[in-house]
Amino acid sequence: MCNSSWFIAQLSLSVCLYVRAEHSRNQKTRISSPDKRKRYQIKTPLEEDDFEVLRSWPLISSTMTGVRHRVTLAVVLLCVCLWGTTDAGVAKERERVVRKPRKPAPTPSAVERSPGAPPIDMSKMWGKWYLLNLASTCPHQLQQGASSEATVINLTPPEQESSPVSVSTKTRFNHDCWEILQKYYPTKTNGRYILKGNSVSEPSTDVIIMELDNAYAFILYHKKGKITAKLYGRSTVNLSEPMLTKFETLAQEKGMSLAYLFPFPTFGHCDSVTKDHVIDCIPTC
Repeated sequence: MCNSSWFIAQLSLSVCLYVRAEHSRNQKTRISSPDKRKRYQIKTPLEEDDFEVLRSWPLISSTMTGVRHRVTLAVVLLCVCLWGTTDAGVAKERERVVRKPRKPAPTPSAVERSPGAPPIDMSKMWGKWYLLNLASTCPHQLQQGASSEATVINLTPPEQESSPVSVSTKTRFNHDCWEILQKYYPTKTNGRYILKGNSVSEPSTDVIIMELDNAYAFILYHKKGKITAKLYGRSTVNLSEPMLTKFETLAQEKGMSLAYLFPFPTFGHCDSVTKDHVIDCIPTC
């Protein structure tokens, strides 16, 4: 009932009409003669029929007399209604503040190996590999993809398991052969390495060997939220179509469609590099 606007309107109108009626009756009592009524031209706002209408209202009790009782009743009821509405609003506000948002369920990382995948036998990784195909979301790689050059890498096994792996990458740039030297630092995770940045502020690159056998290797590079997948082979002839299809599937699982794939030349690799073309370089992403 307190939330109903009809109740408040009916109550207010009832009190107003009754006040006017009582005022009219007092005027009649003080000026009751016809001469005085005519002299002052008193026009009573409510007649006896109006009092009958007021008595028929259910909220005006026939046992209560006097305007003071009715006004007091109206004020009390109005305060109760406002107090109840205010309490309800405060309770809702408290409930809204106390309620905490749910944390999203953790999603598996896009650069992790599939659960249950067999461990990587790193003894198969050492030696010379030819870069056959590349898929990347890195803007730098996408710009260079159309003008990719023949690339070959060589991995030297470390003297100890805790020592970094020495990686040599030979490629062409402006028709000259260049050699890029890097260090892959091992981690506690099998097949996972870290390529550190040139400075403390530069983020490192995660290097994950996804799959490896005697003929092919899938390596994933992750830096600054960008992913680059590379397919390496021991030879550039007699490429396996099932292996190429498997690499394309792996790239699509990481969010890279065929538009992000770039094949590399299978001829024109660099065999030797002059000393002034040997550099230490960290990929942009």
